[in-house]
Amino acid sequence: MNVVEEFARADPWVAVWRAYPDVDEATDEAMPACVDMTERFVAFARSRGVEARTVTADDAEDGEVWTHVFARLPDGTNVDWTAPQFHNLRSEPTDLPVPLVWRGTAADHPVVKFGREVVT
Repeated sequence: MNVVEEFARADPWVAVWRAYPDVDEATDEAMPACVDMTERFVAFARSRGVEARTVTADDAEDGEVWTHVFARLPDGTNVDWTAPQFHNLRSEPTDLPVPLVWRGTAADHPVVKFGREVVT
């Protein structure tokens, strides 16, 4: 099992993000934001010897999105635990996987194209 699968099984908020947007208002208010989920995952990965990094992306093509945070693994795989928040940005709302995984930069995000990224 890889670190992404391990985290998905270990962190209770992953199941909540998988259910989003079909959550009640109290749960919606309590859900960790992208920066929080990324920090949780990066800490988890590092505790298992995987040097995950945090990517802060902004300058999105879509004016509804300002800043977004996701993780990048050493092999260049990006891991976005909160992509379902973008479910309504497409012409037809869609269920997005949790995590949303892709290779490339923030400009290659499968849902929102970002013009700039900072990796820390």
